[in-house]
Amino acid sequence: MSNNNQSPTHLQQLPQMIAQYQQNIEFLNNNIAQLRRNMERTDISQEEREVYKKQEQDLQGKLNLHQTLINNLTPQMVAQNLQQRVLSQQMSPTSDNMSTPANFANNAAVQQQLRTAQQQQAMNKMGANNTGMFTFPSNTPLAATPATPTGSAPATPTASVPQMTTPAPTLKPSSAPSLDNDGVNRVLTKRKIQELVSQIDPTERLEPEVEDILLEIADEFIESVTTFACQLAKHRKSDTLEVKDVQLHLERNWNIRIPGFASDDIRPLRKPTIPSSHQTKLQAGIDLKNHHVKNSNRTAPKSDNVYLALLVKLYRFLARRTEANFNKVVLKRLFMSRVNRPPVTVSRIVKNAKGNNTVVVVGTVTDDSRLLDLPKLSVAALHFTKTAKARILKAGGECLTLDQLALRAPTGANTILVRGAKNSRESVKHFGMGPHKNKKPFVRSKGRKFEKARGKRASRGFKV
Repeated sequence: MSNNNQSPTHLQQLPQMIAQYQQNIEFLNNNIAQLRRNMERTDISQEEREVYKKQEQDLQGKLNLHQTLINNLTPQMVAQNLQQRVLSQQMSPTSDNMSTPANFANNAAVQQQLRTAQQQQAMNKMGANNTGMFTFPSNTPLAATPATPTGSAPATPTASVPQMTTPAPTLKPSSAPSLDNDGVNRVLTKRKIQELVSQIDPTERLEPEVEDILLEIADEFIESVTTFACQLAKHRKSDTLEVKDVQLHLERNWNIRIPGFASDDIRPLRKPTIPSSHQTKLQAGIDLKNHHVKNSNRTAPKSDNVYLALLVKLYRFLARRTEANFNKVVLKRLFMSRVNRPPVTVSRIVKNAKGNNTVVVVGTVTDDSRLLDLPKLSVAALHFTKTAKARILKAGGECLTLDQLALRAPTGANTILVRGAKNSRESVKHFGMGPHKNKKPFVRSKGRKFEKARGKRASRGFKV
């Protein structure tokens, strides 16, 4: 039987076979992606990983086979279509008019297309052999080729689709990268977009330009998330990309939290609430950054005392993790110099104590001999003098350190902050010298020869 009689049958079978091969390619892509995800898991053994790797190699071989079949069948279908057109024109009753210029030009164009299709088919075969891909052997059991006489056009496979071995039962097709209609590997295909739109509104249709834009947006999103997550994994000095890397990028940059994959150690991002007054100043163009204005407030103590540094670390943590202003005030006073942390006497503590509250002094507590009866007190301070501590304990009270206070009252509940008089030092009495200031002068001694002249006595001209 000649090849011309088999051409109609081949033309009817080729489109169905190509469509079946494309479905098989999509299924193989999904299974290969699932196998790769299973191999990246850390809770499987090395034997299971080797099994997954072997299954992936088998599926990859079948994928190359189906891609080669499609590359070989498509030029054959085009060539047979052109041959059928040429034969129909030659066998038509109006073949006597083929010598006309128009018909001759049409015939030449058809023959040129036929030669181009045959050259393309030959190039595909050569490219498949050069790249190491599987080519269609004559004795392959997957597709049987009928015997053709010498010089006739190559016959196409007419057997059924190759039987595929079903992978492990745990594998399921998922949204893995697959071939789109244009032959490009995409995470989201046009078919998936159309399915999503049909779920929302079956009568709605998207234009091709809109589909292309959506595909580009999906590819850029996947690329950006993967790149940033890989950078986070590299920052952790890890060679494995984990869920927390992707989730951190999605929460911080896209404000997306996926249920079931979010870990507890990743706290949700809180967007700061900008008050209306601040927004008004921003719109008015006021410089809020205070350029060239020095901030002289301390952010750490000057002292090298290790115990003071530990207290600063403790209350810095409490001030950050609690909403109590008590911890912020204590932290700020720990930064202060000794001049700004004046001592507090027990008499001042008794004066400010109320009920069973704990009196907190960020400084030194000293004794006061003028106070005869000392009640029972609970005092927490940086330092106690020897006599003050003995007197408080003798009265049945307690002397606490600030770290013990943090364990008892981490938010400062039932406490009273007390500090001493800052301007009671001797040096403060001499500040601001001038006329009519009533400040204490700096004199060596008090006697007849020291500051007894004009301005000091009414009998010597005037008195200030």
